[in-house]
Amino acid sequence: MRHRRPARLSPRGMVSRLIPFLALGALPTACQDAERSLAPKVETPEFSMSTAAGLKGTIAFHSNRDGDFDIYVMNADGSGVRQLTHTTVHEFDPIWSPDGKRIAFSRLDETGDFDVIVINVDGSGAINLTNNDVVHDFAGAWSPDGKRIAFASNRDGDDEIFIMNVDGSGVTQLTTNDGARDFPTAWSSNGKQILFQSDRDGDTDLYTMNADGSGVRQLTNDPASDEGDHAGWSPDGQRIVFSSTRDGGDLDIFTMNADGSGVTQLTHNDFIADDDPVWSPDGKRIAFHSTRDGGDEDIFVMNADGSGVIPLTNNSVLPDGSPISDAVPVWTASVATPAPCLPPPAGLKGWWPGDGSALDLIGQNHGHGLFNVYVMTKLGSQQTQLTDIPFYNARPNWSHDGRKMTFTACRATDFSCEVYVMNADGSGQTKLTDDFSADYMSVWSPDDKRIAFVSERDGSPQIYVMNADGSNPTRLTQGGAVDVLPTWSPDGTRIAFQTNRDGNNEVYVMNADGSNPANLTRSPASDEFPAWSPNGHQIAFRSDRDGNGEIYVITVNRSRPTRLTRNPADEYYPAWSPTGNQLAFASNRDGNFEIYTMTPDGSAQKRVTNNPGWDADPAWAIGRGDDQVLAFASDRTGFAPAKVNQGFGFDGVGDVVFAPGAGIDDLQQLTIDVWVKHDSLPPGTLERYVTLGGEKAVLRYDGQAGPAQLHFYMRIDGQLQHIRVDNALQPGVFHHVAGSYDGAVMRLYLDGYEVGSLAVTGVVDPGFGVEFSSATETMDGVLDEIEIFDHALGASEVRAIFEADAAGKCKTVSGT
Repeated sequence: MRHRRPARLSPRGMVSRLIPFLALGALPTACQDAERSLAPKVETPEFSMSTAAGLKGTIAFHSNRDGDFDIYVMNADGSGVRQLTHTTVHEFDPIWSPDGKRIAFSRLDETGDFDVIVINVDGSGAINLTNNDVVHDFAGAWSPDGKRIAFASNRDGDDEIFIMNVDGSGVTQLTTNDGARDFPTAWSSNGKQILFQSDRDGDTDLYTMNADGSGVRQLTNDPASDEGDHAGWSPDGQRIVFSSTRDGGDLDIFTMNADGSGVTQLTHNDFIADDDPVWSPDGKRIAFHSTRDGGDEDIFVMNADGSGVIPLTNNSVLPDGSPISDAVPVWTASVATPAPCLPPPAGLKGWWPGDGSALDLIGQNHGHGLFNVYVMTKLGSQQTQLTDIPFYNARPNWSHDGRKMTFTACRATDFSCEVYVMNADGSGQTKLTDDFSADYMSVWSPDDKRIAFVSERDGSPQIYVMNADGSNPTRLTQGGAVDVLPTWSPDGTRIAFQTNRDGNNEVYVMNADGSNPANLTRSPASDEFPAWSPNGHQIAFRSDRDGNGEIYVITVNRSRPTRLTRNPADEYYPAWSPTGNQLAFASNRDGNFEIYTMTPDGSAQKRVTNNPGWDADPAWAIGRGDDQVLAFASDRTGFAPAKVNQGFGFDGVGDVVFAPGAGIDDLQQLTIDVWVKHDSLPPGTLERYVTLGGEKAVLRYDGQAGPAQLHFYMRIDGQLQHIRVDNALQPGVFHHVAGSYDGAVMRLYLDGYEVGSLAVTGVVDPGFGVEFSSATETMDGVLDEIEIFDHALGASEVRAIFEADAAGKCKTVSGT
């Protein structure tokens, strides 16, 4: 008995078969939002791409992954799947125009009528070419000159072959066989012949005829069924590819010479349907659909000799458990028009968790790697690395004699981030704090006898002071606010700091013993990153009071602040030179964060670093007295080609990326989404993509619980709640994955479609920061366009992100 093909929506029994188918902890909280630059190392991988990676052109196909059958396109390597039609009826069997700019297909509307529709390659401009009530018309083959379309129709009582002009005019009947079904499958490259399948001889065989219907010639004559919706000539015209049941009843792929001789079987799979083959534009490969991966139909590609079979799609079931059918591929050499960029979803707050700016949210991806401390001249030359320990080393601060430097380090050997000290040449690195909670943001007193720093040992971040050897730590600020970024006045009597105790970040000053704290800036904006001038009269700070982050300066007697930078980018980390003649700061005005200098009035702004990673935390060597030496933190990150420009590249040897979780840690509803490409999918291993600290929410590859498994889990009421889906991932292909929770249901999405859900209620556990990859479950591949939303995105919003593909999110002005 012939194998039944549920997605074969062709004239052969079309109506009767048209049935809808429907780990491990992150780094500690350590550096709050003000720390910004927290992130360990990323390396550029050596790619081990799959065979599909080199495939060129665009493949169109039909699929019911949206519940009803629609037309889709994808890159020939299986990436960039994009839905072109979005109706509630069934649309199927696409064919390309010769120039690759239009697609014709068949549509079954609500009345039971089948028509031939043409659309542009971006899905626009749909035109119904046949529009005949009751009559069934099916798209078959486009002429090589682009002027005509061959189609099958029952307007003469039986399924016969007709041709028409591309505007639907000039309909001409080519075949007339009472009781038989004829269906055109291909037009010869010279335009002189049409290949078609027909059951006029009792079983289905392949025939050719001239383009005017004359000269009919039978090519196959086998009691089995020889067919294929796009059975056709190779580009050189020498071979014909088709599908047949002649190998025991199930469908396999065959080729033969153009005259019907030399039949060769390419696939040999009992009880599996390999069907509807089509040549690649260069004739070196064949695409087809198959049920070989579990009963649902997916699209595969193989070499023209049948070797090297690889999957291009891998979608198993719809939410109701019915199989997904990706079927009837057609291949063009043209590259499909890319999708337009996608505006961020309205009304939702999202983070691309590096520094929280809109530039990051929309995918600029400057990235964060292994931060280390460097020194350089004020002009950016003679850059020398001082630290070289895995994870995070940043926030350098010079002693006033220029001999030592404190810095923040988050190292694997420590339970949390700690304050370290080292000699000016990087030697003698010694830990000054050793606490279960994070200690960071250290700064020397003018006499070098004390060090102010931030600690979370008593709960929220507070300002502390300790002796230069780390002894006698004493808390200076009180309460539950976030007090960070201390900076000493030159006479050592006062400390300025950043706090949110008034509801938003403001710059405060207090006595060196913590008494008499006073608000210096008093603004509804966010004022942060204070830096005291050497003369003690001014404090530089960063503020978004004009819509984006700029550097300001204010006198300590609270005069009106003066804006020093005017740029649509974000500027951070102001730092005074020892003589007070210059300010250093970090800015992303040139695409990623670099160190700049300027005079105290904002003039003579000059870029002094040029690193593809992120340079931040400038600190002048105070004791040198010549304004010549700057220390800074830099993530000398290697980048990898990604879905949208550049992305994080991992080689699976322990590299991770970490960012603080301000605004993310307490979310009770959320969505995480990311583009991910694996270089390998080793069985028995786990590879994390995105982890909200404390396993609040995790997206990862699970090679232990199942083959190529996609895994989303959350910790709710202290219990891990899981969604997994088998055989979901392919190496060498970018997949879009997303996990969401709306307070009642967890959902897992793959390539724009929901693949699993779990009803669960409760309190989502708190998090602490966000980690990409993991020190123990390391990613082998690339992550890109990572987003975290404060709400559960709807299915259409997830799909829109997927369909935007390489266009990514639309670029907006930072701060909007």
